[in-house]
Amino acid sequence: MPLFLIVVLSIYGGLHVWLLWRTHLLLTPPALPWRLTVISVGVVASLYVVGRILARVGLDGPVAGRVELAGAIWLAVFSITVGIMAALELAGLLSWLTTRLARGRGTTVFGWLRKGPRWMRLTAAGLIWGLALAGTAAGALQASEPPRVIRLAVQVPRVPEGMQRLVQVSDLHLGAIMPQDQWEGILETIEGTAPDALLLTGDIIEDHTPRGHAQLRQLRERLPSVPFYMTLGNHEIYSGRQHLPELVADLDIRLLRQKAIDLGGLWLAGVDDPQLTRFDKSVPVILESVPPDAPMILLSHQPQVVRRLAERPATLVLSGHVHGGQLPPFQLLAPLSNGGYLSGLYREGDAVLYLSNGAGTWGPPVRLFARPDIVLLELEQGEGFSVSLR
Repeated sequence: MPLFLIVVLSIYGGLHVWLLWRTHLLLTPPALPWRLTVISVGVVASLYVVGRILARVGLDGPVAGRVELAGAIWLAVFSITVGIMAALELAGLLSWLTTRLARGRGTTVFGWLRKGPRWMRLTAAGLIWGLALAGTAAGALQASEPPRVIRLAVQVPRVPEGMQRLVQVSDLHLGAIMPQDQWEGILETIEGTAPDALLLTGDIIEDHTPRGHAQLRQLRERLPSVPFYMTLGNHEIYSGRQHLPELVADLDIRLLRQKAIDLGGLWLAGVDDPQLTRFDKSVPVILESVPPDAPMILLSHQPQVVRRLAERPATLVLSGHVHGGQLPPFQLLAPLSNGGYLSGLYREGDAVLYLSNGAGTWGPPVRLFARPDIVLLELEQGEGFSVSLR
């Protein structure tokens, strides 16, 4: 974990240096003293990290929340700007290569802008950063909307009694900087689906703080008689999984860890995040307890597990983790580290995967081209097993 943090922070810092360098080329001579600009960006870039540290050590009051929120908003602006700058770099590289091959010489986009008049460079800088700010504002509005309800028709030979409507909720990241009105919208959407059972597919808790625990308690109080089933995500592990047993016992949430239970003709299973287990070892353990021809729903925070079940018929995997990329440029990057999966319905051999965007956010409270969602499974009796979008 310390090595991972060092790598992530090094990349984060390096991208800031590159972004400053490219912006400096466009604003030469600079509008502000270069040293002041570097210090200002360094302070803003560190706000999110400082806010997360304050939350982790228990200092999660209003000041820490505002520090984290300011840093998270910068993180969104920064991410979108990096995406735009990287696209320009790539376009410039391709232009340089084609021009050089055709004429023996070429220039990149930034090289061309640098040689242009100052008004052109200022316009380019304004467009780049203006698009990033507009994207962040639009993404903040999209993230604040109540999650849409994705409806899946699941046909099984036998519908368990009192289990016609199962609702998957993923990636709430409770305890983070989600505004209370946004949380109320999520609660009302979940309650409005009238679930017979709630399936929590990880990253439900971001921080084990009074705020995070109180939010989860609100969800339980909205659905006092509904059974909750949960599997672990990577953020439950990062935030301290030693706190979970007492919390889930207090709220009557059943953890499914490398375990399957019979709901009455339909099996429900759960597997830990790969931070804690290896799918090649844990999936066979689960399947030992499930009849080979029985329909099964597997809760797995990360989606790659579906490939371990590609030869098992009558299997539906419900996952989260990827957030649908959440905001640019991560829609392009997220599939690279998640088995090629981004969002929606996939079929792997005989198995089916539904990958939810999740209802909350991680980092910036921003979603752009990745609307929040929850998934309603409507069970129907029929011949065989099938899954389809309504």
